[in-house]
Amino acid sequence: MEIGLAKEMKFERGKGEINLFRMRHIFMDEILFTSILNEFEREGGVMSQARVYMACKKAAKRYFENLLANSEVGNLMRKFGWGRVELVRQVQPLWSDYGFGVIESISFKGDCVTVSIRNNINARTHEHSSTPVCYFAQGVLAGIASEIYNANYDCEEVKCIAMGDTHCEFLLSPAKK
Repeated sequence: MEIGLAKEMKFERGKGEINLFRMRHIFMDEILFTSILNEFEREGGVMSQARVYMACKKAAKRYFENLLANSEVGNLMRKFGWGRVELVRQVQPLWSDYGFGVIESISFKGDCVTVSIRNNINARTHEHSSTPVCYFAQGVLAGIASEIYNANYDCEEVKCIAMGDTHCEFLLSPAKK
């Protein structure tokens, strides 16, 4: 059993709504997505990157909480007592379904998680860079980890396609107090 957008999504043209997991959604193409992030970066530099990271972290935590409360995966998790690894395996395809790229691997070591992503939307729409650029993905991953572990998590990007790496790699760990 895997969840996916095709199974869960409801188009309500008469209302002008797209609903998924009982939440309203919008479609955004890569041009608009990139333009928004580039404008934030151009106007505010590092401070705007930090704001995008925090906004994505908060939103992803709330989104994932809602997904678990209102999806078949959440129902099965509660029914069968799935742990974190099985839960992550079940929701991993959503990353691709949303067009963010493909999660190639997820590894767990204690309370830390390493995630490798190819074709990451942040990196593929960014000019070549000497520093990692995927603060949107970092925030989303940190929010998801925070919800799964029921603790505050941070995310650091250690490899980035925009820097010439073959994939983006993220390290998630409990936030330092």
